[in-house]
Amino acid sequence: MNENTTQSSVSGIRKIQEILEIIEINTDLESNLNNDPVGLVWELPESERELGGLIASGLAYGRVDVLRKAIEDVFERLEWRPLALASAEPDEIAKRLQGFVYRMTKGDDLADLIVGASRVIAETGSLEDAYLEGEGLTHLERASAFVNRVRSARIRENLGRGFAYLMPDPALGSTTKRLHLYLRWMVRPAPPVDFGLWTRVSPASLIIPVDTHIAQFARHLGLTNRKSNDLKTALEITESLSKMDPVDPLRFDFPLCHLAISSKCIHRFDPPRCEVCPAKSVCSVYSTV
Repeated sequence: MNENTTQSSVSGIRKIQEILEIIEINTDLESNLNNDPVGLVWELPESERELGGLIASGLAYGRVDVLRKAIEDVFERLEWRPLALASAEPDEIAKRLQGFVYRMTKGDDLADLIVGASRVIAETGSLEDAYLEGEGLTHLERASAFVNRVRSARIRENLGRGFAYLMPDPALGSTTKRLHLYLRWMVRPAPPVDFGLWTRVSPASLIIPVDTHIAQFARHLGLTNRKSNDLKTALEITESLSKMDPVDPLRFDFPLCHLAISSKCIHRFDPPRCEVCPAKSVCSVYSTV
């Protein structure tokens, strides 16, 4: 990153942090759970959340209201106990998911994910244990190995496009937003949003889940100069956030995401919204008007 041309240089980072902290304080976490996929995972028994989170994050693409209905449909088909059902009756998973379709994802894709992940849990003890396998690996290398471990335990012989989309491999260079969203849920001990179930992984190692909204916010605030939404952009945004909180760089992810979900920010100048936004003094959208 060119520190001479971004607001995330030393001279501007403190100001941006103060603004993000105001946004964080003003975010109603409890009410926003009703408009976020993670809220449905909290409704599962604690023992089901590690696998349930993998299902929900995999389906976290598209409009929030529609994807939440898809996640709820899956959980209802599996009696809100996917791990218990997959462990006791793996053949039952595919039967119960017959006819399920959500955009690119079909029931067989989910069955591969759920049964594959449950097999990994049976072999290693937990998905966290599977993630931690291997010596001397970076976070991205572990994430890639984790994805491929679950993929290899699938039901079907061939890796279908739909299942590959559910569990994208970060080694291929995309943002893999939904995988990093899952890891945020599992690692950050930040209820009522994130679960903190994975106690042996540091929140400092996490990479921000970058979708269109987060990428645009990052550009508005000068956290990245990159134009494309890819892994390099996610790493650059995470690096900028780490300058504000090196222990927990993803602490602002949920508040920022819900600025867009709640339509408080629409990524273009809109006087009623922009005039009351705490970020207007550093936002490129406001400054160019």
